Amino acid sequence: GEMAILPADVDMVLVTSAFVAQLDDRLAAYNEDHADAMKIRLRVAMHMDTVMRSAMGYAGSGVGVLSRLLEAKEFKQALAGTHDAHLALLTSEQLYRSVIESGLGGLRPGRFRALTIDNPAQGFRQTAYLYIPGATQENGGSSTSAAGNPRASERDERAAPAGPVINTKVDRPVIHGDLNIGALGSFPRAGD
Repeated sequence: GEMAILPADVDMVLVTSAFVAQLDDRLAAYNEDHADAMKIRLRVAMHMDTVMRSAMGYAGSGVGVLSRLLEAKEFKQALAGTHDAHLALLTSEQLYRSVIESGLGGLRPGRFRALTIDNPAQGFRQTAYLYIPGATQENGGSSTSAAGNPRASERDERAAPAGPVINTKVDRPVIHGDLNIGALGSFPRAGD
C-alpha cells in the first residue's frame, strides 16, 4: 500500500475524479491482459486534514482516519462483494461534503453510498462514502451497481489482504503520461 500526502493547493476535484477514473481505466487495461491470479484490485481511501512531519513520517489525526478507512472490514467486504470492479473508492465524510457534493469535474454524488465504518476496538465510528466504478454484485451476476446496493456481499476478508503502508509526500502533481503505481507521480495544483 501507499499513503500519499498531497500539498494543500492540490485540486482535490481533479484527484477524486480524473485520478480515480484514470487509475480505474489503467487497472482495467492491465487486468484484461492477465489471468485471474495476476489481476490487481485496489482499495483507495481519501481524506482531507492537516498533517505534520514527524520523526517517523507524518502525524496527525487525519493519518489515523485514513488508515482506519482503508483497512475497514466494511470497505474490504464491499470490494470483495463485486466481481468485475478494479477498484473501490472510500472517502471520508469531510472530503465527500467538501469535494464530491460539489458535482464539479464530472463528480456524481449519486454514485456514492453512505457506509458506516465501525471499529470499536480502536474507538472509531464514522460515516464514509463508497464508490465502486462499474461494479456488479457476485450474488448471481446481477447487473446492479454495488454503489447503489445498500448491502454488499459479506465475503471472507482474506480476499483483500492488507500490506505495508509507505508514506509518500507528493510535491509536484501532474495527471498525464504513464501512471507508475509505485511512485504515484503528482496531480495538478489548483489553477494549473
